Amino acid sequence: MTDYNREKPEPEIAPPASPEVEPPKEPEIRPEPSVPEIQPGTQPVPEIPDLPSEPGPLPDSPGEVPPPGPL
Repeated sequence: MTDYNREKPEPEIAPPASPEVEPPKEPEIRPEPSVPEIQPGTQPVPEIPDLPSEPGPLPDSPGEVPPPGPL
């Protein structure tokens, strides 16, 4: 009958092992740094459409040069 007493102390050591599983929660911080990287990438996009707008008015200047035809 003494065998039953010996098995009881063993299960008590198993419960303390569960708290060790909490540390793995740290990986949740990794996904955070990935979001800020997308914000800076959207700024350079609006700059591209501004460039094509400038070349438009340039061709207008040379068009006024032909008027001196009375020469």
